[in-house]
Formats: sequence, structure tokens, C-alpha cells
Amino acid sequence: YYAIVFASDRFAVALAGRSGFGHAMQTPRSLNDMTEPSAQTNVYSPPKAAIVDASDPLAHAPFYIVSRGKFMILFAATLGGYSYYWFYRQWKQRKLHGRPGIWPIPRGIFSIFFAHGLSEDLEQMRPDTGGKSWLSLRAAATGYVLCEIVMRICDRLSMREIGTPYTDLVSVWMLLPIGYCVWQLQHVANQCGKDPLGQMNDKLTVANYAWIALGLLLWTLILVGLLLPE
Repeated sequence: YYAIVFASDRFAVALAGRSGFGHAMQTPRSLNDMTEPSAQTNVYSPPKAAIVDASDPLAHAPFYIVSRGKFMILFAATLGGYSYYWFYRQWKQRKLHGRPGIWPIPRGIFSIFFAHGLSEDLEQMRPDTGGKSWLSLRAAATGYVLCEIVMRICDRLSMREIGTPYTDLVSVWMLLPIGYCVWQLQHVANQCGKDPLGQMNDKLTVANYAWIALGLLLWTLILVGLLLPE
């Protein structure tokens, strides 16, 4: 059971891997390209802007767009692991639109160190007509970081059978404020993409259903572990 709970922290890596991050190798166009790379490349030049896929409507948005329903389903089904993938996708969009030098994968995995940076980007691009929430974006990022730290501490204590079952319960309950805080950021991201309802990305894909099925299996095993007597 404890290994299953710990595995939820690693959902982002697998989810991110599902999207693919490899770059295709380019073959040289001529012999000059192979023998004289120094004439073709300037190592001191600034990073080039990433190429946007014209066939993907989501690629043109400055931030990752997703509807509330899809966000909540994936977040709950994956025990919050979707938030890691969510942060990766947000930083991937920022890499495409204005910040070509960043690495989205590390920023997704170590999201607690970059949540405030994302909130600052959102605040700068937030439309004036979007309306204000009672919870500021910076407060939402802070809430996410604090709750994520509490959840991870409880997970580690639970693995050592310290404070169980209370540490288990606290870890699970932390998913509620984490999901709420991340959605506050997502709501503004949708506004920045001129799609407040996230209609561009409101359908579940085959891959989504696969992760939901796996997540439900993990939920079942966790509940069995909590309810069955030792």
C-alpha cells in the first residue's frame, strides 16, 4: 500500500513520457554541413524560438488550456499526479511562447520550486476582463507549495508507519486544497488563451481513459489498505 501511495508522486514522469520529448535527428543537407559545422553554427547566438505545430490549436495558446471537468477528473483519478503533468504542459507552452531557454520536464517534476514563477507569468498576461478571484495567483501558488510539502511529508511518515492511519488520511485530504489551488491558476491560463471554459481541450482521450483506469485501481488498493484490519 505504501509503495502505491509513493507511486502517485511519480505519475508526472510517466504522463510526461506519454507525450514524447525526443527531438528528431537531422541529416546533413550537404558535405559542407558535415565538415564545416563552425561556419553554420554560432554558439553565442540566443536560443531560437521553438516551432509551433500549426495543426494543434492548443499550441497557439500562451498557456496550456483544459476544461474544468477534464481537469478535475484527471486530477482526482490520478491521486493528484496529473498536477505534475499539468505543470510540465504549462511550461511547455511558455517555451513555445516567449521563454525558449527553459526546460519544461524538470519544471514539471520539481513543480514546487517553479509554481510562483508560473503564477507571475500568468499575472503578467492576465486579461483585464477576466475578473478577479478572492485568491490571488501568488497565494494559489503558495497554497499549492505548502500543501504539496505537507502531503509528501505525510507520505514519508506513512511509509515508516509513523502516525498511521492519520498521516494517510492527511495525505489524501491534501488533494482537495492542492486541486483547488492549481485550478485557480488554470482558470487564468484559460482566460489568457481566450478560452475561459477550456472548450479547446474538454474531451477525454484514449490515453486519458487509460490513466483513469490505472488511477482507479490505485484508489481501490489504497482504500482497501485503509479499511482492512491489520
